Amino acid sequence: MDVLRNLARQKGRSLLTIGGVFVGILALTVLGAMVERINAMLTITEQFFATQIMVMPKSRGNSFGGGVFTEEHFDKISSIEGVEAVVPRINIMIDMGEGFAFTLGLPPMIQAVDLALDHNEWKNLKVRSGEMLTASHEKAAVLGSDLARQLEVQVGELVTLNGEDFEVAGILEKTLSGPDNMALLNISDGRRLLGFEDSKLATSAAVIWQSDVDPEELSRRIQDELEGVLVMSPQAAKEILSQAMLVINLVILGAAGVALVVGGLAVINTMMMSISERTREIGVKMAVGARTRTIISEFLLESGTIGLIGGILGLGIGAVLVRLGNTWTSSRGVEIFYISPRLIFATLVFAVVIGILAGIYPAYRASQLNCVQALRRE
Repeated sequence: MDVLRNLARQKGRSLLTIGGVFVGILALTVLGAMVERINAMLTITEQFFATQIMVMPKSRGNSFGGGVFTEEHFDKISSIEGVEAVVPRINIMIDMGEGFAFTLGLPPMIQAVDLALDHNEWKNLKVRSGEMLTASHEKAAVLGSDLARQLEVQVGELVTLNGEDFEVAGILEKTLSGPDNMALLNISDGRRLLGFEDSKLATSAAVIWQSDVDPEELSRRIQDELEGVLVMSPQAAKEILSQAMLVINLVILGAAGVALVVGGLAVINTMMMSISERTREIGVKMAVGARTRTIISEFLLESGTIGLIGGILGLGIGAVLVRLGNTWTSSRGVEIFYISPRLIFATLVFAVVIGILAGIYPAYRASQLNCVQALRRE
């Protein structure tokens, strides 16, 4: 209570100081929520790539995409030593028409896979409503949560994907990754969309390695033994994603630096003014036996409280803005913010730390006052 009473002595100055911390933490919360959303997406994507080797046909300029694999390609990949299974895939961008909205990560995609094979990463995803697609389904689809919201469809209804109608068999729980904006089809339906109905063609392949095989070595072997393909090993995918995560995390560190400067300077100014106004009071406390550490603790507690109040306000208002932002963007099929428990904890701790660090010098100055001179101060 003494802390709050001391802060209330100069309400205007205390509010301005708390406001300085508030602005920094508000920016940190909003930007941090965006970073958490992207980091969650990249982390889950990294887990996805860690279990398989991606193989795609070369297109012009030796980039991914643009070609097709025939059954002969799959036979060649399967014959390479160390390969346990080859899972054909068809990836097609969904024609969203004029209503297409910008999304974080992949654009709306159709992924058609052979659901009769054991190696199918979709089976590990949870279905929010309906059921997971199986090889027995015909002209049916499972939709990611964001895609289902953007297309405004429910389980049991028909959804039009690139000009063809499919029954919605299920809708996935949110994963904060690629599947949120994807539609899963049986590979026969995907081939029909591309005009491959009577063939074994596919646009890519996922290679599963045997348990005693080094996936990096197998990736190099596939690249050396097959012409006209590009191979992404688990390690290569991890490095690409790690670089992206590094850049994103540097952004939030920059925001943290701004919060530190803005809030810290405000706290230092307020605490130094408080010492000037309470010099006689400090002298009285010293005269009745208050120790140096007691004076320091009192001022650090005040500065930490300023940081905490500013942090709570910044986090609270930031959470409201994030919710409003997600409400607006979700109508366009995507959510770009995610306030994780880690972000809440880190933001509040950071706010308190800002206050305490900024209060160290003023607290030390207060503890070094001369008792006699302080008592003489009017």
